[in-house]
Parts: sequence; C-alpha cells; structure tokens
Amino acid sequence: MARGAAERLHTGDYVVRGAVGVAVGAIPTQRTMSDALALSVKLRGNISSTKEEVLKVGGILCLETALAEYSQFYRPSRVCAYHASPESALEKLRSLGGGNVPLELYLPDIPLAGDVVAGRMTSKFRTIVDLACDNRVYAARDLLRELWGVEIE
Repeated sequence: MARGAAERLHTGDYVVRGAVGVAVGAIPTQRTMSDALALSVKLRGNISSTKEEVLKVGGILCLETALAEYSQFYRPSRVCAYHASPESALEKLRSLGGGNVPLELYLPDIPLAGDVVAGRMTSKFRTIVDLACDNRVYAARDLLRELWGVEIE
C-alpha cells in the first residue's frame, strides 16, 4: 500500500492496482521459491508420467509444470509440485527412484485455497507469481498477455 499498488477500502477489502506489477515486482522481493523447496530428486520415466504419478500422491502442479498445462507450446524440463507432506509423497514414489526426470516438491508457503484449478495445478495468477518468485517470469509471457495484455521481451 505504501507504494500505491493497493488501496484499503472502508469495507476492509483491498483493491489492487496494476496486478502485474504486484505479481512480478512486489511479491518476489518478499518470497523466493527456493525457500519453499522441500526436496529435489530424480525419478524414472518421462515428464508426463512423472507428473501423473505426482498428482496421484496428492501433488498440485506448479511453476513450469503448471504453465505447460495452460500452454500448447511450453514444455517443462522438470516436474514441480506443491505437497503438504513432501516426504510422504516421496515415500510413495520410491519405486520410481534412480531415473533422470527432475522432481521438485515445494511446501505451500502461501495457502493454496482458491488458487488450484481442477485439483491439479495452480491458477494462472498463482503460476505467474510462483514463476516470478523463481526468477522465471519470462516463461509466462503468454499468460501475462492473456491476463493483462502485457508484453515482455
């Protein structure tokens, strides 16, 4: 609010001005995805099969993995997901260990309520925020254009 990006109404609600500026500018100064990273391993299979296995154990796709769900063209090189109990998810995925598909599981440092689509992936807005907090907002240029008409180079 001090920077003029938001205003508090008399009802107690907030109005955000320039959501793209908040999403890609203000939030990443306070949050990094590396702080939420719980574990990183490599599994056998491919990106697609690993993604489905992670969903079976209760993961919510995030970062580039969620972005790929919204894009016809983007293909991630890793599988990223939020999970409330990453160690228990890894235990369930143990039989897939020892491969070459990178899996990164993150603790939901910001509540996911209201930010999950189809019980599968983060919302478009949350995906942009997460990518910005991972210094990869450039990957979301199609989403930025779709949501706010913003073009980035």
